[in-house]
Amino acid sequence: MTDEQTEIIKRFWTNYNPGRITEEKTKFIGIWSILNELYSGFRNNLLEKNIAYEGMIFRDVVENHTWHGASSPEVENVSFWSGFNALNECEKTLMKGA
Repeated sequence: MTDEQTEIIKRFWTNYNPGRITEEKTKFIGIWSILNELYSGFRNNLLEKNIAYEGMIFRDVVENHTWHGASSPEVENVSFWSGFNALNECEKTLMKGA
């Protein structure tokens, strides 16, 4: 694993010690190691079908300043419903107009 991956796991799993391997940690690392490939494959599959889930659209708009799946250049406004008590970072950025 990379140093960055180890730091992410440490934040997730506060008592993670990479030097002390247990069966539970081995299984966890096995799952962790395929998540990026699995997620990327899932997103690509959805994009090929020109479909997406809400968070995927929000992220794409924030990162690319457009939804590449939009088929109509006439679209000027998009409305969405969000629970304002629990905005994630992507929703905050989107609402700021970035």
